[in-house]
Order: sequence, then C-alpha cells, then structure tokens
Amino acid sequence: MQIILKLHTELTRKAEHFFLFFPFTSKTTIKAMTSVPLSKMRILNKDEFFNFIELNITGDNQNFNKCDGESKFIDVDIFNIFAACFEASNPLFEFYGNTKYNSRNIIRLNNELQELKKKIELIESKDQLTEFLNDLFLGQDLIDEFKSHYIDWEKNWNNIKEILLVFNADITKLIDKCISEDRVLWVLGI
Repeated sequence: MQIILKLHTELTRKAEHFFLFFPFTSKTTIKAMTSVPLSKMRILNKDEFFNFIELNITGDNQNFNKCDGESKFIDVDIFNIFAACFEASNPLFEFYGNTKYNSRNIIRLNNELQELKKKIELIESKDQLTEFLNDLFLGQDLIDEFKSHYIDWEKNWNNIKEILLVFNADITKLIDKCISEDRVLWVLGI
C-alpha cells in the first residue's frame, strides 16, 4: 500500500509540474494526469519509462545514442495514437525496430501530425472522442484503460482532447528542432 501511495504522490507531483507549462489546463486535467493511463500522456524523461518508444535526435544518418539524455520517450499505448502519422510519412517505419526520419520524410511526418491535430480539434463530444479512439490501432484497449483507471473520463472527455493536443504539439516541437537544426529523428521501437 505504501508503494501505491508513493507512486500516486509522485504522479501527482509530476502532473502538477507538467501543467505549470500549460496554464490553459484545468485542475480536473491535473487530476486526470494522476491516473495510470493519462499519466502516460506526455513525453517522458529517461528515468520515467518502462514500455516505450524512443524519439532520438542524437544521431546522424547511420548512428544514434540509444537512451540518450536528450531523447524523449513515449509510452507504447499512447504512441499508438500517433503511430499512423509515423507509418504514413515513412514506408520503412518499423514499430519493433529502428526507423530513421531525415530531411526526406520528416516534413511529411510534420504534415501528418498537423492533419491529426485538425482531427483532434474537431472532436466536440464524448461520442466523437470514442469514435476517434476506436478508429486507431488498439484504440479500444486505450478506451478500456480510461474506463478502468479514470472513472469520469466520459464526463471529462474534453480534458483528454486537450492532453492529446498538447502531446501532438510536443512531438511537433521535437520535429521542428530536427528541421531547424538539420538533425535526424530516430524512432526506436520496443
């Protein structure tokens, strides 16, 4: 029980710190971030991951430094929301391997993320959010996690929408950094 309490306290602290950078979010959203699946809905640091996809910008066209301090990590369940963008922008995308995004396809990835952002912005109800998630690979599993870990997810569907938009923006910022600094993005699968 003490471990669970400690974990909940740590998730709460991290969620509150996360939302210092996003003042448009509500206290309800912070509460949502402390549940198991929603706490994963942000880009993670190296010491916070378990089952993850690594976004690595430390290498060149041939090499990269796996689990580098500059890398970002996304929980696999959450990455599934964005996986179609990575697949559509690079035909060599490999979920269980390493995929390189250089100047040839990183702009396409950015465009795919912008299209996904537009789809998320159009969500105006719980039913539309459910439909959006159901259309994703393993989307029903994510809905089931919401149901089991975040009882009020259907009432607070808009908070989930906000979190998805912030997450999309964070990935886009990383891509913008690659574009402006002429870096290669390596997506390192599980």
